[in-house]
Amino acid sequence: TTTMYTSMHGYFVFGETGCNLEGYFATLGGEISLWSLVVLAIERWVVVCKPMSNFRFGENHAIMGLAFTWIMANSCAMPPLFGWSRYIPEG
Repeated sequence: TTTMYTSMHGYFVFGETGCNLEGYFATLGGEISLWSLVVLAIERWVVVCKPMSNFRFGENHAIMGLAFTWIMANSCAMPPLFGWSRYIPEG
């Protein structure tokens, strides 16, 4: 919807703050997907490659995986908001 609205007007109408928010949330969504797959791959690796160990995934491991995913995603998406690189309108 943001893309369509912007295309209809020929420029990014939401200003610098809107650009920063859109860039942050777009990056955050992609990074959450990426880091979720990393956590899933690690979990599968442990289950497949270490089948005889006594290790069992529990609720605490799931919470740690979620926390890791969100921390890593935010660490990739937030720096432009604080001046390291930047989110700018294209075109």
